[in-house]
Order: sequence, then structure tokens, then C-alpha cells
Amino acid sequence: PRGHALDERAVARGVARVLVCGQVLAPVGDDLVERPRRSCPRARPEQGAIDIIDQTRLPHALHWLRITTLEAVAHAIRSMQVRGAPLIGATAACGLAIALADDASDTRLAEAAALLRSTRPTAVNLHWALARMQAVLQPLPPGDRAAAAWAEAAAIANEDVAQNMAIGEHGLRLWRGQLVP
Repeated sequence: PRGHALDERAVARGVARVLVCGQVLAPVGDDLVERPRRSCPRARPEQGAIDIIDQTRLPHALHWLRITTLEAVAHAIRSMQVRGAPLIGATAACGLAIALADDASDTRLAEAAALLRSTRPTAVNLHWALARMQAVLQPLPPGDRAAAAWAEAAAIANEDVAQNMAIGEHGLRLWRGQLVP
């Protein structure tokens, strides 16, 4: 349809923009958007924090929240400040990293994972991410867990971004295939 062709030309001219995790991405070369340089949630291990978009305020406002405690992560998941299965999983993984900053004992790992699981009992990605985190962290000595938790949480978030980009690129190819010259 003609409207789609006009939209594509607007994108090609750089008029259209895409928002990914609060970052405006512009068309680059033949690609519609450049690769994101960060993921959601934004992990800030040096500060023992993550930044999330409060999705309860969308689409009327883009509001970032800094989260620094396990309880605040649990609240963000439970109250749907973070939405979408992969984002919930990535946020829970970061929550586990936050929880282990001061106490990375077996007890703290188990209790933090249990609290996060209780926030959304049917959330498959949340449970998957926590199981993955525990599988990586449990065999490690407690002194190594905090850094490993941040690294694994970042891997989960970055994998989600890569999967989303692949889905978008595939969809774009399909969409372009529907354009009338």
C-alpha cells in the first residue's frame, strides 16, 4: 500500500525514529536502526543498581526509576512497572545480582530467588532466568558470586536485545516484501 511506501521513505530520510529502552536509534546505512549499545534494564553494578522504565506510566510519560534493593525489584515486577516476559526475566536476574552484593551466601541466594519467583508465579521467563542464575551461581564460592551474578544478568539482558533485534529485522524484511514499488 502507498502509505507503507511513504513510511519507508520517511525512515530512509531519517525522519522516523525508533525508541529502544529509552535510547533513540536512527537509521544507519541500509539498516533501519543501529544496534543498541545498552539493554533494559540498565545495569549499574558499580552502584549496585538498575535503571528501569516505569511502564505503568507509558505512553504518557517516559519515566526512569533507579532500583537499589531486592525488595524494590520485587515490587517493580509485581506491580508491572516492568512488563513483557523477557524483560521480567532480565530484571529478576539483575535483582538477584543486587541481592548478592552484601551477602552472597547460599541462604541469601535461595531466599532472594524465592522472593523474586513469588512476584509472578506463572511468569515462565522469570523462572527460567532465576534457574539459569542459580545454576551459574550455586557452584561458585560466595566471594565470587556477586560479580558473576552481574555478568550473567548482563548476558541474559543482552541476549534479549539480540533476539528482539533479530525479530525486528526479520519483520522488516517481511514488511519490505509487501511494499508496492
